Amino acid sequence: MAARDDVEQWDFVVAASSDACLAAFYRAMNAKSAFNVRQAKWTLSVDGLTATAVYRGRGRLGGRLAALWPRRPEQESPAIARHLRMQVWHYDEVTGSSECSIWVAQDATSPNVGAAVAPFRSYMCEVESALRALDSGLRVTKE
Repeated sequence: MAARDDVEQWDFVVAASSDACLAAFYRAMNAKSAFNVRQAKWTLSVDGLTATAVYRGRGRLGGRLAALWPRRPEQESPAIARHLRMQVWHYDEVTGSSECSIWVAQDATSPNVGAAVAPFRSYMCEVESALRALDSGLRVTKE
């Protein structure tokens, strides 16, 4: 599925346990190498069935390249401290399937994500790939 500029939440049905889904999120958030331009720095936490990744800026190579273009930090600053969250809503023991969602969390004090959505979308795609590795029949809805 092609990524759209207005995608903010992706819903999944995956043949895996809740723990496996949260572990896939964690792996995806750490998947990019230091030499990938899209690598980002995240602070990760898990609380029950919710995993949160707080954006802390570009990774090593991306940060160095961004320093060459003065406009980049201005575009990135709205993304700093934003959250990418994954919530496991339901695990069906009969089918062995979990329903979960990932989204860019908004708060009342931060402006719309706008141009700063790129690092989030890139990592949302990583989460989708990690979940697909658990279940090749993964069902995805992007809203």
